[in-house]
Amino acid sequence: MEEKAVTAFGLFCNLIGPDAEKAVSQMRRVLKPDGLLYVSDCLRLDSGFDWALRVEMSRAELLALQERWAKRYRENAKLGLPYGTFLVFKMGHKEKEYDGAGKLKEHLKNPEIFERFTRHWGWDEFQRLFRGSFWWDYMAPQVFRSRTGEPLLEISMVFKKQRSLNSYF
Repeated sequence: MEEKAVTAFGLFCNLIGPDAEKAVSQMRRVLKPDGLLYVSDCLRLDSGFDWALRVEMSRAELLALQERWAKRYRENAKLGLPYGTFLVFKMGHKEKEYDGAGKLKEHLKNPEIFERFTRHWGWDEFQRLFRGSFWWDYMAPQVFRSRTGEPLLEISMVFKKQRSLNSYF
């Protein structure tokens, strides 16, 4: 059965590796021609939409937030994770998420601390992910608050299923 629309809120931040491509393939499979895909997910803070966060913070605060996240991405990349992918720890251990790679590796082995992996996407990565399957129709960056209250960059997008896989993004 083909659907008119599919919604994916916070899905892609939890998909690592080929799982994201598989999800897009399944969404394409279940949507009718010209069906709509609604996506809302977190973007990396270096994705070029700084102005969305400037509504809530000064330039200095934004630069500090961007640097803190860039350091977190770099330390997690030392564990072999793709840039923008990082460890999430259980509540009560959130301060450990900013530790260096050595300590992160230790925390990863501790089930009382480690909760899951997650990912903040780059805007260019989202474009590549959907290219060839969907037309980008609408996009709106906005501020999202994590479960600890930290401001993050969220992107809401609407895609339309392409009738032909030979079409361009």
